[in-house]
Amino acid sequence: MGAPYSDVLMASGGPRPYRWTLDGALPQGLALNESSGEVSGVAAPGADVSEKESPADWVARGAATCARVYGENYEQLRRNVRTLHPALDRWMIAEGYGRVLSRPGLDLKRRELCTVAQIAVLEAPRQLHSHLRGALHAGATVAEVDAALRIAGPILTAEASGVAARVWAAMRPGGPA
Repeated sequence: MGAPYSDVLMASGGPRPYRWTLDGALPQGLALNESSGEVSGVAAPGADVSEKESPADWVARGAATCARVYGENYEQLRRNVRTLHPALDRWMIAEGYGRVLSRPGLDLKRRELCTVAQIAVLEAPRQLHSHLRGALHAGATVAEVDAALRIAGPILTAEASGVAARVWAAMRPGGPA
């Protein structure tokens, strides 16, 4: 699950060329090439893993992930969000960090690099700053963060590109590239 899969079905006898068909369905994410008999793709999980867990599991995992992303700013973030509304804080930890950012499939470093690219597009400098730090806290190198921003580059507006460049330059370990 989550890894590329490829295999070719084999047959012998009967008239050629063979035409492969299914009696039923393959797991979501896999496909059958009817002429070559190749089954390939990336199988999707059968169910959301978080559906098998309790809300207490989501909260514990979410708090740990959020603390890793925000590092020394974690407690201040929680206070700030609780000031907005206590329910928002509970949602952020259980749903945002517990069920979404902590779910299996991608490690936290890659998930944070994807989040950096998404936030750069949204021109949200405060959130970008937080998740640039989060990517570094999760083990991303400066070069990997540079690459994530470069990959997002073609879909950024000129203004979004400038915002992302300024935020990253102001906090980039080792100074500008």
